[in-house]
Amino acid sequence: MNHILANIKPFRGVKVKINNDQSTSDIITGMLNAHKLHAADYNNIFRFFNDKSIIKICKNLYTYLLENTYYVVEPDSKQTLRSPAAILTLGANKKIGLDCKSYSLFIGGVLDAIKRNTGRKIDWCYRFASYKSFNKMPHHVFVVVNPDTNNEIWIDCCIPTFNQKKPYKFKIDKKMALYSISGIGRKTKAERQERKKEIKAKIKAKIKKGLKVVLKFSPVTAAGRNAFLLLTKLNVLNVAKKLNLLQRKPSGLIKLRKFWEGIGGNFNNFQKNIAQGSKLRPHKENSVSGIGVVAVATATATATPIILKIINMLKEAGINTDDLAKKGKELLEKVAKNKLDDLADKILKKEDSKDDSGVKDSSVDTSNVDSNSDNSSDSSGDNVLGFMYNNNVRFKNVSSLFKKY
Repeated sequence: MNHILANIKPFRGVKVKINNDQSTSDIITGMLNAHKLHAADYNNIFRFFNDKSIIKICKNLYTYLLENTYYVVEPDSKQTLRSPAAILTLGANKKIGLDCKSYSLFIGGVLDAIKRNTGRKIDWCYRFASYKSFNKMPHHVFVVVNPDTNNEIWIDCCIPTFNQKKPYKFKIDKKMALYSISGIGRKTKAERQERKKEIKAKIKAKIKKGLKVVLKFSPVTAAGRNAFLLLTKLNVLNVAKKLNLLQRKPSGLIKLRKFWEGIGGNFNNFQKNIAQGSKLRPHKENSVSGIGVVAVATATATATPIILKIINMLKEAGINTDDLAKKGKELLEKVAKNKLDDLADKILKKEDSKDDSGVKDSSVDTSNVDSNSDNSSDSSGDNVLGFMYNNNVRFKNVSSLFKKY
């Protein structure tokens, strides 16, 4: 129990009187308010109960409370609503113990925290029940997962058997909106990192199921063109000689001119660099003397969208791309990794803004975040990730890149 208490605000024994003469409706309202009030504490401890399946989560909560606390019925004259620290601290005291309200608050608090922080869909409610035939006024409360279905899971620590369904006469179900306390409810750095991993896992799962994510590049600028001209002039990765071969192919010169001028470049200057670079032996990025390895690496990164397009053009012309294709794959993998990080950061930012408003929707909808269906024709029929620069250009068979991250 101490490892859980260490993660939440300590119990200080402070009591605040809510109502001198409480009614059942006061208690219900008080429970719902207490649920919202202590959301931040439950955000810090949900991981101790999270599991692969919802039924296991429910059993973890039931078993933990049954083994570490005592059940003590509170008198009608003294009904209390406790923080999670108070629930665990006082619950371990055999003379004080917990009643149905405290059990339910703890279970409901943890379930909601799992929903908020992992995006898991757990449908649950507080069920206020009456066991008297002629009295609809509830005098017991417990938590129900999957309410009003044929698959209800009852978590009632006042009963010695998990998921035992003791029949009642009347009930009132209260579902909770997902709340987070502004400021207090914001995730810690560690929680944000963990949440980001979960979001990225969701995005990758969607990609495996066929989601098409567009890798967006800024429109090619003078910096991108100049960077590629430098690589061509130095014949880095033998690009100049391959472009020279492309020019000699049927319609190769026309396609190359159309491409270069389409991104705003001067084709005569481009040809001069091709001619100059073709006279040099092939250079790898780390073997260029004079301007330095860092400068070449920077140029390669800056020219990424052009390099990827050139690789496609060379392949279509039947020209071996060897080292250039390997570099293109490395660049695309890096872009894919950055894209995945950007998507996760975007969703986190959206969640944080909802934290600040006081209300938070835990569902993670990646289907509309920076994703597009590409309607351009593709004879391969594969699920692919598009890659964009000025106009839509398909870089085929790269959906597997995301699976690495």
